[in-house]
Amino acid sequence: MESQDKREGELSPFEAAKTRIGTMLNAKWRLDALLGVGGMGAVFAATHRNGSRAAVKVLHVEFARDEDIRDRFLREGKIANRVDHPARVAVTDDDTSDRGEPFLVMELLEGSTLERVLKRAGGTLPIDEVLRVFDPVLDLLTKCHSVSIVHRDIKPANIFLTKSGEVKVLDFGVARMRDPGQEATRAGTALGTPSFMAPEQALGLDAADGRADLFSVGACVFTALTNTRLHRGQNETESFILAATQAAPSIATVTDLPIEVVAFVDKALDFDRARRFQDAKTMRTELIAIRQAIATGSLTSAKKASGLVVKGNEVIEGDGQQTDESRAFAFERMSAVWKNLSHALMGVRQYGWNHPTTMKSLQMGFEELTRLLAQDPTGARWDVTAQSFSLDEKPVFIGEKPPFDRMPFQLFRDGIRRVQLKPGIELEELRDFLAILTRDTSAGVGAEDDSVTALWDRRFEHIAYLAIDSFAEGDATERENFQNEVSEIANVALQHSLPETELGDETLEGKALERNLQSVLKEVGEAAAALALDPLTKATLGAQLTVSADKWRERYLDAFVEAYVDAQRRGDLGNLTEALREWTRDQVSLHNHGPAFEMEQALLAAFELRMGTEPLKTLERDVMAVMFPPETLSSILAEVVRAGRDVEQALSLPPAMMTGLARALEIYPDDSLMATVCECFEVSRSDSLRTACSGYIRRFAKGHEADLALTLPRATQPLALELVALLGSLRTPASLRALEAAFKSPHTRVRVEALAHMPDAPAEMVKAELGRLLEDQSPAVRMEALRMVAKLNVVAAGPILTRTIQAESFHELPQDERRAWFEALFKLNVARAEGIAVEMLNKKQIIPSEAIEGTREVAARMLAGSTGPDALEALRNATKRRWWNTQPVRDAAAESLTAAEAKLLARPTAGEGRT
Repeated sequence: MESQDKREGELSPFEAAKTRIGTMLNAKWRLDALLGVGGMGAVFAATHRNGSRAAVKVLHVEFARDEDIRDRFLREGKIANRVDHPARVAVTDDDTSDRGEPFLVMELLEGSTLERVLKRAGGTLPIDEVLRVFDPVLDLLTKCHSVSIVHRDIKPANIFLTKSGEVKVLDFGVARMRDPGQEATRAGTALGTPSFMAPEQALGLDAADGRADLFSVGACVFTALTNTRLHRGQNETESFILAATQAAPSIATVTDLPIEVVAFVDKALDFDRARRFQDAKTMRTELIAIRQAIATGSLTSAKKASGLVVKGNEVIEGDGQQTDESRAFAFERMSAVWKNLSHALMGVRQYGWNHPTTMKSLQMGFEELTRLLAQDPTGARWDVTAQSFSLDEKPVFIGEKPPFDRMPFQLFRDGIRRVQLKPGIELEELRDFLAILTRDTSAGVGAEDDSVTALWDRRFEHIAYLAIDSFAEGDATERENFQNEVSEIANVALQHSLPETELGDETLEGKALERNLQSVLKEVGEAAAALALDPLTKATLGAQLTVSADKWRERYLDAFVEAYVDAQRRGDLGNLTEALREWTRDQVSLHNHGPAFEMEQALLAAFELRMGTEPLKTLERDVMAVMFPPETLSSILAEVVRAGRDVEQALSLPPAMMTGLARALEIYPDDSLMATVCECFEVSRSDSLRTACSGYIRRFAKGHEADLALTLPRATQPLALELVALLGSLRTPASLRALEAAFKSPHTRVRVEALAHMPDAPAEMVKAELGRLLEDQSPAVRMEALRMVAKLNVVAAGPILTRTIQAESFHELPQDERRAWFEALFKLNVARAEGIAVEMLNKKQIIPSEAIEGTREVAARMLAGSTGPDALEALRNATKRRWWNTQPVRDAAAESLTAAEAKLLARPTAGEGRT
């Protein structure tokens, strides 16, 4: 057996699996044919000794001794069987072979994987056929995600199409199922196939959820419609890097498809999972709607023929008799304009319009534009294609990074075909124009108002444009010729947008990366040749450079602190702090918040060693301001809020992130984060962060009373109670007005607490609110209100309590609620409550009513602590056997009388205590 394992170990997994065809497994299963070989195991068609047929999946022998891999392999059956759905493959048995290999027994399928079907079809399938395949896939994922199962390896090779037309999802081997105390994978480990993998999954983030599967579905649809994979690096490592860092291109940049299909695929592949479909059910609903549109022929073509009209304040001016030199100048300057405007748009996305980075890039783009218009008044123009903005059939802008890679397609979809910027344009006008161009990029294709409408409404003075209008009049032949011309321009622009060197069938990102790598390698090679180091010296230097990550960080911290001290002395901190800010920004954009805050703490520790504790407080503020400026801190808090609404995700947030955020809020200098901090306090599960949020809110509450009032009605009970106490302690007119918002809270305790903090509030308002609470239809609300009235001693409730207890309807209330009403009144006014209880107890009925006798019993028990003569007399009379005293009343009165007399005897006499 050992020699057999050794022989198989020298073969590839495929060859080793082929040698087992015709052999027996555990003397029960004959392995008839090899169906496939994957990374973890091989799948065979097999026949049981009783004649039944099945598929048997056997773990590769080299993994059989790895306990983690064995557990993950066997967990596939457990996970698959947890969901009852026609699209999953049932696992009927699991066992271990004589050679120690775990194996699974599954239903045997006849047909082909989607990957093979695509190959036979030339790489693509019709839209409706592709959507038909993924309809049941999304239905299965809906069920899987509802029980916290994430497949994590949806790809064409794992989608099986049976001969009978059914769709099956294979290989739950890397799926994650959250069981108590168990994790399928360790954090930081990326499992799956990079070409179909969501960015957060490629990063190995444990917080990857069902939206990662939806990204994979989008990637499969992208591949099936375009014969192009999203990410194809030179090796597996490079592919994972591309999947983790490179956003998927819009499918519109690869092939012409109906608008609805482009919108569907692009939304599924959004780099930011918050902008993808948020659940499989929603995505399937959209898919079904597209299939119905296909059936009715109502999809919107990307090449819909239509009339040409001019919209805008001015007509676009022609290029006249331009020379080749002037054309080259216009193209060069227009390219420079869009380069700077692209940087400005990225700045807007990350920081907002008013951030210095954004404004600097916008200003530089405007200056380039001004120079161009000064020399060539008609040169600032471009044609709009589905892939780019082009001048003289050469692209001046191709959106390389999302969401701006979809901007040309969006404008083309809306009908815009040409744009011109004219002399006299102002910076504010250019900024408003850019805002219109990007208005839909955060939400995907399909906003209510299109670009043409937005441009028309703004009525720019120095911007003209041509747009296609389906209702315009004109000759059909002219419209068709124009459309053909537009298509030709689009094709030319696409050709010019591709690299000059063909690099196989890799994606554009892969080609760009390869060319960059080749360039870097060339430079490194030239540098190495120039150095001409001998082998011994190279080996010595290499050994010195081979240090651990911790050692590298230690060296970096030492160097940074020394550089900081020196730069501070020279008054030149800009470059150093900017590098630190950029590094932090990159970490935050990749959601690596824990390492960012760990670096901040490590820097402070290094500063303390170098400079002592005295300047540390100031340094901490400075470092925090550099690494976590307002916009960065706000985005992190917003992510905490989003995670807090998802229990599974919130529990995975790194402790270093929670601790660092708490400290940042403690020293944050202003109130700009108030709204986000209130939300964070509401959803955070970290005690330290909640405490810091509370402290921040208290520091800046004055002046934000109106903001807190907006939060009160929708806040959770803990947050609302804290806000009520805070507003009550401020004692300002604005805070008392803000407290009125608590009356809209769904929490009874919050509303009563607010009343308790408003002693000077108008009596009518207090009476009205108490009336609403104490007359609520829900007994639970009334009981909670009564408890809080008694606890907080809300004196204003006395008249309402008295009126309710004396009403005839009081006897119909549950007996424990009647007792609560009496207890609240006794708490507020003992004398008044005792008088009503005596009155109730003395009430005589010719024919005793069970409801009223229940109230008399409650009244008797409430007089247990009373020693007044009226109360004692009423209790004595109630103990007597009279026709109006039922047994429960007599028993309750006897117990209360004993307690009252004991209390009376315990009182000191007038002479006691004197000498």
